[in-house]
Amino acid sequence: MAYTLSLRSDGSEKVPYTHPEYPLYLSHALLSRACEGRVPFHWHDDLEILTVLSGRMNYAVDGEVFSLTPGSGIFCGPRHIHANYAQEGEDCEYLCLVFPMEVICPGEEFRRRYFPAFTGADAPACFPLNPGDPREKAVMDSLIDLIAARDAEDPALGFRMMRQLYAIGEQLFLRLQDLPRVQPPSDSRFLALRDMVGYVQSHYAENLCLEDIAQAGGMGKSNCSLLFRRYLQQTPMGYLCHYRLEKAMELLRSTDKSITEVALSAGFASQSYFAEVFHRAMGVTPSRYRRNSAKN
Repeated sequence: MAYTLSLRSDGSEKVPYTHPEYPLYLSHALLSRACEGRVPFHWHDDLEILTVLSGRMNYAVDGEVFSLTPGSGIFCGPRHIHANYAQEGEDCEYLCLVFPMEVICPGEEFRRRYFPAFTGADAPACFPLNPGDPREKAVMDSLIDLIAARDAEDPALGFRMMRQLYAIGEQLFLRLQDLPRVQPPSDSRFLALRDMVGYVQSHYAENLCLEDIAQAGGMGKSNCSLLFRRYLQQTPMGYLCHYRLEKAMELLRSTDKSITEVALSAGFASQSYFAEVFHRAMGVTPSRYRRNSAKN
């Protein structure tokens, strides 16, 4: 499944839920289908669970990077800036589940009792899932079961899906009880970073410069660059270019726009510059990428 990203008004990701009956996103993906093997940094209000099937992956959350290998995974809480990318250029096959807490906490009493463990200011941003821990393995096994039920077109998919989601919620809740609560972040610059990331994602098609991005966070260019490097391991302009390439890839896959139209729609100043940057990032021309995507 190819990666796409759309936004809400506050800059958070509008998760493209894959099942109309339930607000959840379920994906069996390859990092090679993302630009340079990297899903851009983003954030959303939903819980995210990921497990690696083959290859290796780096998963970054709020500036901390976790190395994931086959059989391992990670849980990421809501409203944390995160991304995943391949290690040393190798491909990585993985499963991903994204869903809002409301799915497993349907009533007011449920929410009062269980929401704080996941969404409280002192809740851990994330924690790795280790197959050696029974609770963590149960979470990943439930994710694998969800994918298997979907792919088999299980006639009782809805019941099986909800059973697994509740099992995931239960095991995550119990695991969170064992983890120390964290000190709520006091660095207001992190909130500014979310504003700047959201600004880039909302205005990527415009003629942006570093000063525009910095102003969106209410800071100078130097502090903006330091913040992007600290938390995103990219420069602001590097993040902008990568995000533009992702949007261009989406247009190449899903529209019949000309290469020039795609380049301009994604914010590149010219078709020739777009083609040069795209080939450097993907190893193929935009036209070849479009033809290859049509075959898959």
